[in-house]
Amino acid sequence: EIFSEGDVFVMMSRQLRLFSILFFTLIMLWSVTLAVLAFTRPVKRQGAGNTGIKLHSLFSEGAILQREKKIPVWGTARSGEPIIVEIAGQRVSTTAENDKFMVYLKPLKAGGPYTLKVQGDTTVEVKNLYAGEVFVCGGQSNMEWPLAAAENGTAAIADANDPNLHFYHVPKTMSFEPLKDVNAKWEVCTPANAGGHTAVGYFFAKLLRKKLKVPVGLIESNWGGTPAEAWTSREALRAKPSLDYMVKAQDDYRQRYPALKEAYDRDMQKYQKDLERSVAENTAAPKKPQEPGNPLNPWAPSTLYNGMIAPLLPYGIRGAIWYQGESNAGRAYQYGTLFPTMIQNWRDDWLQDEFPFYFVKLAPWEPAEPGTWPELRETQLKTLKMKNTGMAVITDVGDKTDIH
Repeated sequence: EIFSEGDVFVMMSRQLRLFSILFFTLIMLWSVTLAVLAFTRPVKRQGAGNTGIKLHSLFSEGAILQREKKIPVWGTARSGEPIIVEIAGQRVSTTAENDKFMVYLKPLKAGGPYTLKVQGDTTVEVKNLYAGEVFVCGGQSNMEWPLAAAENGTAAIADANDPNLHFYHVPKTMSFEPLKDVNAKWEVCTPANAGGHTAVGYFFAKLLRKKLKVPVGLIESNWGGTPAEAWTSREALRAKPSLDYMVKAQDDYRQRYPALKEAYDRDMQKYQKDLERSVAENTAAPKKPQEPGNPLNPWAPSTLYNGMIAPLLPYGIRGAIWYQGESNAGRAYQYGTLFPTMIQNWRDDWLQDEFPFYFVKLAPWEPAEPGTWPELRETQLKTLKMKNTGMAVITDVGDKTDIH
């Protein structure tokens, strides 16, 4: 025998102690490694996910920034994330709160191109930005009417190659609550895309380009057939005793709508059965139930303000041009309160109390009820009492049989 039983026992004991030491050493190393990884791994963003800084869509390539005014820049980022914004030698810092940030840059003179750089956990660069004049183009179908459908549209489109005229087209969007952003981007005016943009806005911009010789940006936010109350905030409507009923009526209908829709669905099921029976028996068809209107529609108070104006705030603008009134012509007296309320609402929410607001007097069209149109033109005229408003009179042009 080489080893005794005692020697074997001692060797096994030593091996077990060595194994235990190695095992616990590995466990400690693994625990330390996990702790280090947990401490150093990227913090998951709250609300903004792990996608990093995201600028509002207005700050896309080709954006026109309002010259000679402070420039608000905003977007989303992780709460607590340090943010640095740079442009044209300026450098401004802030810290994101509630997953968002905003800074104000000093005014820029007309020109460009500029590069906007935003740094945080990630870095975003937006190139080919210009400083110039920015106007919102609001209203209904006469503002929405595209250049391609204008009387001299073909010639205008052929001459529409202007690298210093840019469009930002807000998609048609309705909402009960104010939205934060829209799915849009800036476009440089070319013959390939000019035909689809506002004709009134285009000719207005061309005049500015000729007179001022600076870049011009048009923010198109319009929808045919819509009334002014749809473009006015709930708060502004509620503040006027003669307009408050609009909001109350909408709120009441929104509460009743689910029950109305449920009843309609039941009636439709019965209607389908009765219709099949009438066909089989060759009897008179039953009366089809009338579907209740959806409370979320482009004619309801504030739905377009929430979806197509609120998301733009407080982007720097010079002012607004407006072509609307036809859908309110039947309530001309009320428009005398509503229209100024909407104008002041936009000015207040844009944080620019008296920005220029120019509008078009109703066209010389002959509607079925001609008495309402002259009355509304009179209320438009009275709106000129508001500071920095202007009215384009077009009763000497146009087609009395064609509203556009």
